Amino acid sequence: ESYRLYYENMRRDSDQLILDRRFALPDAALDFIAARVRSFGSWQWASMIIRPGREDWIQSLVACDPLYLVDKNYDLLEPAISRYPQEYQRRLRRYVIDEDREDMLQHLPQGQFGFVLAYNLLNYKPLEIVKSYLKNVYDCLCAGGTFAFTINDGDRPGGVKLAERSFMCYTPAS
Repeated sequence: ESYRLYYENMRRDSDQLILDRRFALPDAALDFIAARVRSFGSWQWASMIIRPGREDWIQSLVACDPLYLVDKNYDLLEPAISRYPQEYQRRLRRYVIDEDREDMLQHLPQGQFGFVLAYNLLNYKPLEIVKSYLKNVYDCLCAGGTFAFTINDGDRPGGVKLAERSFMCYTPAS
C-alpha cells in the first residue's frame, strides 16, 4: 500500500505541499533533536542536509564547512537558504538529486561527510527508496560518519495509523 500511495500520489506532490507537510513534535522533543544535530556541527568535516525544508537545521550546522543542501529541485531548497545573508548563501553547496536513480548521490563527494541529516523526508518514502537512500548516504559518509534521519516507524501503533490514513508510508524500524 505504501508503494501505491507513493507512486500514485506522493511522488507528484507539489513543492508547496512538500514544504507544508510537517509533523508536530512537542517542544522538548524538538529541543532534544536540535541539541543532537548541533553536536555534529563542526568545521572538521563536510555535512549534508537532505530536504532542509522550512526547518532551521542550517542554523544548527552553520559551523560545518562545507554544508551541502540536497533536494529534488532548487525551489525546495530556497526557503531554507533565503533566511541567510548573501555572503553565507554563497558558502552553501546546493545539489539536485533524482531519487529514481540507483546512484542518486554520485555527484557528491564520496567518503567525505561526517554528518548527514534527512529530517521529515524518509517518512514519505516506501521501504525500497529508504534502502536506496541508506546505501547512497553510506557511500558518502567518511569512516565514523553519522546519518540521522526520521522515518514513520511502522512497528509502533502510531506509525501504523499514519500509514493507514495515507499520511506517511509504512516503514518497519526493525
